[in-house]
Amino acid sequence: DHAVPLPSPLAGSETIRLVGRVDEMERLWTAWKHARSGDKRLVLLSGEPGVGKTRLAAELARRAHAEGAAVLFGRCDDDLAVPYQPFVEALRTYVSTCAPADLEVQVGSHGGDVARLVPELAEQVTGLSEPLHADPETERYHLFEAVDAFLEGAAASVPVVLLLDDLHWAAKPTLLMLRHLVRAGNDASLLVVGTYRDTELDRRHPLAEMLADLRRNETVERMALRGLDEGEVTAFVEAAADQPLSPEVAE
Repeated sequence: DHAVPLPSPLAGSETIRLVGRVDEMERLWTAWKHARSGDKRLVLLSGEPGVGKTRLAAELARRAHAEGAAVLFGRCDDDLAVPYQPFVEALRTYVSTCAPADLEVQVGSHGGDVARLVPELAEQVTGLSEPLHADPETERYHLFEAVDAFLEGAAASVPVVLLLDDLHWAAKPTLLMLRHLVRAGNDASLLVVGTYRDTELDRRHPLAEMLADLRRNETVERMALRGLDEGEVTAFVEAAADQPLSPEVAE
């Protein structure tokens, strides 16, 4: 079998072990177990900048990868607002590291539409189907369907974890694609984890609109991360300094 390596942004060895977040990690792991057994899940991690959203998501991804999952990673950049940016980044890396024979099976009849988003697919798989040529709305719908089918095709052989980082900077088309992915059929071994800064959102923010849309969706879980408590701060600094810390300093 062709094992897909952990994406390089997540593969760096952590100099400080994960401290605290026991309950949050348990909830993430429960979502992973649901996804692993074929029940698609989306978990959204929110919190202020630097609170540890990406660190926690990366820890989950590493543990799932150790269990045989394929991990895909994409992030949104400040002020770039490129449509579908984290999906392009995640799928591009996946396509470049996955065996062509596997890709051919996974994209099925949707190869032409997926290649619109990730042209590198055409270099890996020959004879892709023609993409649909229609009005922009219909083409966009087919693109959403193609990405969903590709991810489900990938998840048919091994469970997939898709990590989308910094969704507060996502362009609206990215969020529409994510919403479509969540609303599509739930029978897939796929866990999507998204991170965002809740400090960046107001009611008119596109992500706030999407969160409102998904409020009653049972496959979506939202987790708000807060700062570490005193005991966790002590453990964190002791791990970083590799020596005991007095309670006064921790406080």
